[in-house]
Amino acid sequence: MSEGPGLDDLLPPLTMDDVQFMQEDLDQLTRLAVRGEALPRAGGSICALWGFLLAATNIYQAAAFSGWVPGPMPIGIFQVLLGYSGTFLIMHYSKKTRVIVSWRTQPIAALWMASGISICVFFIGCVMTGWDNAIVMNVFLSLIYMLNFAAMATTRRGQWLLIVAIGWIIEAILTFALKDSNPMLSLSFGISAFLFMFLPGLRLWWEEKSIPA
Repeated sequence: MSEGPGLDDLLPPLTMDDVQFMQEDLDQLTRLAVRGEALPRAGGSICALWGFLLAATNIYQAAAFSGWVPGPMPIGIFQVLLGYSGTFLIMHYSKKTRVIVSWRTQPIAALWMASGISICVFFIGCVMTGWDNAIVMNVFLSLIYMLNFAAMATTRRGQWLLIVAIGWIIEAILTFALKDSNPMLSLSFGISAFLFMFLPGLRLWWEEKSIPA
């Protein structure tokens, strides 16, 4: 009984050029996959900047409420001016190097941008109306950060950020529990900013360096 032609007879033999071409395609697909999963690492420097700024200003405010340093001071103004200025500088510098853009990064980048605009509008509204409530502001910020970090945790390599999101939920609960203590409100939020924004931001920024261009 005769057998039909084998696959080796049907397909042309591969040359070294064909193998090299296939290897280049595989390398490109690998880079795209890694970049697609690199979403949580993008923007780590901005996260670290805001974490340091929020931690420093709130801890200073807690010390001021306790009478250890001059104050209290309108820390919100410093946070907005320094934070957004630093963010724009980092974004401008990033455009000169490389920016990770993929279908995975765009939605959450838009989420963070929308959150930043919302926070800015909320702060300006509080200033214009003369309404100042540290409890509402801290809870508002905590819930926004919780939602954003939870969204970032949906990627395979960013699942550890779910712990960060839970940390912000705990901060929101603590804010209600400490409602009658201004020093503790500021201290609690400052510590949370250090633990759940500054430190994660440093890790994201460090890991961001390992992302292939």
